[in-house]
Amino acid sequence: MPAPDGTPTVTPNGTDPRLVAEAHALLRDVVGLDPTGIEATFRTWNAGRLDLLPTAEAPTQVPHLSAELLAAARLLPGPARTELHPEDAARFAVQVEQALYASTVILRASGRDAAGLLADEDLVRVLGEAQGSWRTVVAAAARAGVPTPCLATALASYDALRAGRPPAPLHFGTRTDGRTDGDGALPTPGAADRAEPSGA
Repeated sequence: MPAPDGTPTVTPNGTDPRLVAEAHALLRDVVGLDPTGIEATFRTWNAGRLDLLPTAEAPTQVPHLSAELLAAARLLPGPARTELHPEDAARFAVQVEQALYASTVILRASGRDAAGLLADEDLVRVLGEAQGSWRTVVAAAARAGVPTPCLATALASYDALRAGRPPAPLHFGTRTDGRTDGDGALPTPGAADRAEPSGA
């Protein structure tokens, strides 16, 4: 049973607590589950592939919002809540599990064993099968106004790996950028390029 404050006493195995919090928010605010339903969903997930993941370490730093900031934030407008049809809600809950699993795999691989990840054909296949649901979940969270920074960041990391490079930063100083289509460098417009002619 959930704790008196509604917090589940059962959470998905092997996942980052921040991802768990985002999954919990999606099941509550988008799917419309109560604490008992959320805990039952987590139990079902734990009986599947999440049970194969090793225990995740807790984050070293959890963002803290002051009482003053929380009070002021209540004035911010958000999207109207849309209630899902029961069949759509059940389907979305399955998609949240897929997004949670894929995000856990990617966040663990980023910066450590990305090469090993890409060499595992079975894992690549699983990520490929999950990516559609993953994108649906992140998009639905944005439409519903549910913050999911970890799920979205993991998806962006997946796309960066898939594309073979991260998005190129925009610089406004005089410098050159490396080419990806051959040798040499591409000039980046700088202050000198934008300066007006003297005497103008």
